[in-house]
This record gives sequence, structure tokens and C-alpha cells, in this order.
Amino acid sequence: MSGGPVRLIDRYLLRLLFWPLVGCLGVTVVALLLERILRLLDALSQSSARFGYVAQLAANLVPHYLGLALPVAFFVALFIVISKLSDGSEIDALLASGQSLERIALPGGRPFP
Repeated sequence: MSGGPVRLIDRYLLRLLFWPLVGCLGVTVVALLLERILRLLDALSQSSARFGYVAQLAANLVPHYLGLALPVAFFVALFIVISKLSDGSEIDALLASGQSLERIALPGGRPFP
């Protein structure tokens, strides 16, 4: 099953979703990393290790925390986009133009295989 061209409504919704997703992802990952860095700095103060070691450990934790933060950030960003669409009555306009809620929610308006 090949995907067709990306429609205008899909690009619009993805553009609305991008910046809230990036912002929420950044805030969530930084918050998780700060908590871990505090623990690492506490362990560093009790040992003779250098600060570069703590930075390397924190950098190695970024992929793990991205995996944890991505679903949370996506949900929050989706909630922000839906509230923006609702405030501007854009959901009503999309429904009046014949788009279903399923079409708005699914990427490209195609059902999952």
C-alpha cells in the first residue's frame, strides 16, 4: 500500500503539531535529565571522579529519556493543537467541509493496515 501525496490539511495539522511537540519534548527531557544529574553530582561529590564523567553519563541517558518523554510530549502537544483548533472553530469548519474526526486524526486519512 503506497501513500499518496500529503494533502494540505495534513501539512497544516503537522505544522500545528511540530512546535508544541518540540517544546514539550525539550522541557520533559531536560526535567528528567536534571533530576538524574542531581543524583550524579551527589555521587561525584563523594568520589574523586571528574565532572566530564558526569556529563558523559548524562549524555548516555538522553536516548532513554527521549523514549520516555516522546509519548508524553506527543499527548501534550496533541492536546494543545486540539484546543487551538477548538478555540478558532477550525474543527467545526473541518467537520462542515465533510472531513470526519477519523480523517482528521489519522495520518493522511488512510486507515492503518
